[in-house]
Amino acid sequence: MKIKLIAAVGKNRELGKVDLETGSFQLPAWVLPGDMKRQRELTVGDGSGNFVLMGRRTYESLPEKVRPLPNRVNIVLTSDKSYKVPEGVMLLHSEKEFLDFVKSPLTPLYQGGQSAKEKKDLWIYGGAEIYKNFLKYVDEMYLTEVDGEFPECNVFFPEINMNEWELISKEKGNQEVECQTKKPESHEFYYCFYRRRS
Repeated sequence: MKIKLIAAVGKNRELGKVDLETGSFQLPAWVLPGDMKRQRELTVGDGSGNFVLMGRRTYESLPEKVRPLPNRVNIVLTSDKSYKVPEGVMLLHSEKEFLDFVKSPLTPLYQGGQSAKEKKDLWIYGGAEIYKNFLKYVDEMYLTEVDGEFPECNVFFPEINMNEWELISKEKGNQEVECQTKKPESHEFYYCFYRRRS
């Protein structure tokens, strides 16, 4: 099973904005319908059971109509052992549980202990703390890099040692980016695929 990461980031590694009063997370800092479609296609793959790992706040920030994300096995990582998720969503509570999950040859797909199947790709889906803590396990990164600055954002992607990564492809996007926190602007953006150097 390969561990992959997917994210959209601004020029200064912006990911989004957390409301400091309510704790709610606005994801992302811009609107990129084409990128959202690309994220869906990549993480779903052939539809045979890819996994997406995300933190509780990212899970709760998903629109209700796509929560949990369809055609993928959603895994929510939270330290809150009383946290409840719908049937079909997996819960992990620590990095150790994540490593045990990754190392096991088979895994149950559902909380109810239904039959296990071979694991497919596991996608690291965010948010910032999940990216920071699990980047060291990632084999491939799919980043949408937006050439714009979004000063209202207060959540950031971790710094990357680019000596550890090889840029495999970089494709220029061709649509407008609309930042939710200020006047819509047009920014160039790129779909970048990185592979960890061996």
